[in-house]
Amino acid sequence: MKRAVNRSVSLAIAIILALTLVTISPLHASAAPGSIIYVDNMLYKILTEDGNTGTVQVGDGLRAVIPYSVSGTVTVPETIAYGGKLFKVTAIGSLCFRYCTGLTGVTIPDSVTYIGTGAFSYCSGLTGVAIPGSVTSIGNNAFQNCYGLTSVTIPDSVTSIGNDAFQNCSSLTGVTIPDSVTSIGRAAFMSCKNLAGVSIGNHLQIIGDAAFDSCESLTDVTIPDSVTSIGIGAFWSCKNLASVSIGSGVTQILPGAFEACHSLRIFTVSDLNASFSSDGAILFDKQKKVLVSYPTAYGDFTIPENVQQIEDSAFCNCINLTSVTIGSQVKSIGPIAFLSCTSLKSIYFEGDAPITSSAFKFVPSDVIAYVYTDAEGFELGSDGKWKYLNIVRRERPQITYLSIGGASTLVSGLAAYIPVEISGKGLEGRQLVLSIINSDGVAVYQSLRFDAADSFSKKLSLDKAELSLPAGRYTFRASVEGTDVKAEAPFTIAPNSADYWDMSILKGSYNSKDALEIRFPDVGYERQFLGEVFVNNVKYSAVISGNSLLVPTAPLSGELSVKVTGIKYPALFPSYRFTFIQTVTL
Repeated sequence: MKRAVNRSVSLAIAIILALTLVTISPLHASAAPGSIIYVDNMLYKILTEDGNTGTVQVGDGLRAVIPYSVSGTVTVPETIAYGGKLFKVTAIGSLCFRYCTGLTGVTIPDSVTYIGTGAFSYCSGLTGVAIPGSVTSIGNNAFQNCYGLTSVTIPDSVTSIGNDAFQNCSSLTGVTIPDSVTSIGRAAFMSCKNLAGVSIGNHLQIIGDAAFDSCESLTDVTIPDSVTSIGIGAFWSCKNLASVSIGSGVTQILPGAFEACHSLRIFTVSDLNASFSSDGAILFDKQKKVLVSYPTAYGDFTIPENVQQIEDSAFCNCINLTSVTIGSQVKSIGPIAFLSCTSLKSIYFEGDAPITSSAFKFVPSDVIAYVYTDAEGFELGSDGKWKYLNIVRRERPQITYLSIGGASTLVSGLAAYIPVEISGKGLEGRQLVLSIINSDGVAVYQSLRFDAADSFSKKLSLDKAELSLPAGRYTFRASVEGTDVKAEAPFTIAPNSADYWDMSILKGSYNSKDALEIRFPDVGYERQFLGEVFVNNVKYSAVISGNSLLVPTAPLSGELSVKVTGIKYPALFPSYRFTFIQTVTL
């Protein structure tokens, strides 16, 4: 029995010695695929073996290949010799340089085609890396948390960038995605807070969820025609993103793609895009029946009349939105549509309850929802979907009086005051919209909206910039938002030149006698005559009367050449005078 035990011990020692020889004697070591070998103090894993050649990856995919304390630049060789064979290095394995915080640079040979998961993650001292043109894929987490990385060169051989590949590379300032890349993985550039410029290649198809989440230095993004899908939260909290251009190929924009982009002022959607459209900072579907996203909604906002559906997360994190009016056409509202609208105080429903589940679940607890007394579907019910709002019933609005006063003719470039009066019932929380409509029925000016009350009176001030419109006939319109009630009054905008003021010359009456009358348009203001009247080059005395100059001693028949100088409208433009010449036959 003792002899058998000794024989077993001897066998075990022999095996250990044999394994030791494999490690310390590479010329006689096994080189089978899957074997782990050490060459020049670096660990490799054999991938393939064919006669005297083969391929290896740096690392075994489980641990770092060099001590964490290493510093400076590491050069990965293109080939290594082992066991009498020559192996080509074709991959940087997973985790192989992870946590090498002293690593400042790395040289990757052209033989490498793949950079594995977490290969350089947490290499906080790494400042730059040039990926060779042989690499086709950058793995998940490959450069995650490389806080010191300021530049990276991605060659046009790469077709995919993995999840979290450059996440938290907070010193990275710019990146060019080459045309070869077809997908950017989830959170690939998340929290690259100094990333100010991104150039996206023309073959990219998918921008993954949270791909550019919290890239706070981005100011504009152009999404090429090749992209078909923009993932959930793809540009979430890009706080300085001001403009987004969306190409023709995008068919899917997932919830929250541009949420919390508080500086976003304009979406530009290609006219060739069959799925989406835009109006300023609001993103719609093509028919503008679905409101997809309005990340910078603020103040009192009214959902456009033609909208029938509000998408998931459409108003998420609109921290400056205080009130929203939801029209009667809106039939459904997606989940968490108003999540984290922390300043929201009131919601006005113009119709019956839309279909929703948790659209209002996370709004402030003191939000008041105003609904009409005859509106249906707002009962709490067993599902409790309306329990998050304080519902107040109100009467439908009734307008008892709406009028517009003021001058019938305004002068382009000059200030004017137009009084608007309105009264009625059920107007609390309503807004009065004042607009100028041109002869083609197009609104060429729309004022700021004014909060209404049951009784309302206001004088609208139009400044010079607002009246810099072409001369012509216009309609001034006042309407109450959310109702069909409106009032209109025609008026003329005259150019700041008498030559276009439609002056008429005719026979009039002065002190019961016939007189030459020169009639001016009524601008609703006091006027003075400080100049002279000439008829056929002869000077005559004139008297101002209302909208006319009366010249009692001037000839009243034949062809007359009438010249007028010095009309003044002190309330409009105290220093303005003009010369007017017209030929008429009386």
